[in-house]
Amino acid sequence: MDLIGAFVTDISQVDEVKKFSSAVGFKPDALEEFTEYLNAIDNELIAVPVIDDYFYHDTTGEYTNVPKVRLVEAINNSSYTGRLVFMFDEPFWRVRNHHSDNRIHEQTFETLTQIINDYDEFEFAHIEAYAELYKQQQEFGAYKLLLNAKHIGFDCYGGFYGCSDREDVPLIPQETYLYRIYASILEGGSNAKLFLVPGISNTLTGDAYVDDEELLTQFYEYINFYNNNRHIVSSIGAFAWGDYNVTVGARSSPAIRAVLKHEFQKLT
Repeated sequence: MDLIGAFVTDISQVDEVKKFSSAVGFKPDALEEFTEYLNAIDNELIAVPVIDDYFYHDTTGEYTNVPKVRLVEAINNSSYTGRLVFMFDEPFWRVRNHHSDNRIHEQTFETLTQIINDYDEFEFAHIEAYAELYKQQQEFGAYKLLLNAKHIGFDCYGGFYGCSDREDVPLIPQETYLYRIYASILEGGSNAKLFLVPGISNTLTGDAYVDDEELLTQFYEYINFYNNNRHIVSSIGAFAWGDYNVTVGARSSPAIRAVLKHEFQKLT
C-alpha cells in the first residue's frame, strides 16, 4: 500500500486525517510520545514518525545510539502492530547549517547508512531539503542520498515551476528535482521509490510566504505527477496539516483543507 497522508503537528490531529489517509506523519518529542502517537493511530493508518533526534547529532554527524531495546519497548508499549516507516527529515541540510566541513557531511552519511542497516526490520524514508540537493550538485556533481532507504524525496514549499526562497539557490522546477532524485536511485542500483512532499501550509512572514492559490497549484501538480508515475512513486505526504510557529496548516485553510481531503480520498 502506498503512503498517502499528511504530517500532523499534534497527536490530537491524527483522528482528523484518518478518513482520507493511509498514513500519518508526526515528530514525537520523546519515546513516551512515540508510544502515544502509535496508540492514537490505533492500527488504522501507517505510522511515519520523524526520528532524527533519536539517532544522530546534527552538530557532529555522530551516532547517538539510542538503545534499540528502548525504541522497541516504546513500540511494544503501544497497541500498534502495523508498518513503521522511520523518516529522516533534511538530515544533510541540518548538518550543513552547523558545519561547512565536508568531513562532517560524510560522517553523517555513514552514520545514517549504518542506522538503516542496524534497523533493517523497519522501513526508512529520506526527505532532503531542495537547497541541500542544489548545493550537493554544485559541490559533488551529484546528489548524495541514502540509497538504502525505501522512500526518498525532497521538500520545497513554493512555486512548482520554480521553487526557492534563497538568494544562493536559483528557481528550479520541483519536477526537475524529482527526476534527478530518481535518476540517482537508478544509477545507485537502489530499489527506493519517490516520496512526494507537496506543501499545504503557509508561512505568514518573510520570503517563504506563498498564497493559497500557488499552494493549490503545487498540490494539483503533485497529484498529477503521482497519478502519471505510479511505477516510481511510493508515497505522497503533505506538509503540514496543523499550525506550527508562524505557519498556518491546511486544517486552518478551508480551501486547501477541502481540496486535500477530496484528492486524497480518491487516492486511498
